[in-house]
Amino acid sequence: TFKEDGIMITTIRNACFDHMRHTKIMRSSHKEILYLSDHGSDENCFQFKNEMITMKLVYELLEKLPPACKNVLELYVYGLDTKEIAAKLDLSRQTIRNQKSNAINILKEGISRHLNTRNRLLN
Repeated sequence: TFKEDGIMITTIRNACFDHMRHTKIMRSSHKEILYLSDHGSDENCFQFKNEMITMKLVYELLEKLPPACKNVLELYVYGLDTKEIAAKLDLSRQTIRNQKSNAINILKEGISRHLNTRNRLLN
């Protein structure tokens, strides 16, 4: 019937428009990738890779923190001060300071070990 033909034509037309939009987006994305790959210096790529490795290391170290240190550090990162964290966890302020200090020292030691290992491998 005429109505069914109209629906089919509209459906096909919309599918074509969708395909054309998708193709245009893909071309645009490919052009951007090619532009960035042609204009990205090796130094920028190296720096980006190092930043990603460092971020991965920090996340791994954070996951390995003792639970008490991790809880305190998370609350601190979310903006709570020592007094607020102590009240929230029902601990003394000194305990919070100690846990925060322990967490930071563990992170520093882990990063230092990583850098020392990397430097030995590069030399």
